[in-house]
Amino acid sequence: MFSDLTLAERIPAGHPARQMGVLVDRALVQVDAELEKLYAETGRPSIAWKEIF
Repeated sequence: MFSDLTLAERIPAGHPARQMGVLVDRALVQVDAELEKLYAETGRPSIAWKEIF
């Protein structure tokens, strides 16, 4: 099935997944420097969670 809706458009404003997204963003900010060391120098860039919501 194909759709033009983004993930953000599919999840209602008051849905708990949005609140979880905020918590995950805060946690990832704290470990961002460590995660950055794991990324390859070549290839496709990663997609940040906040870009999805």
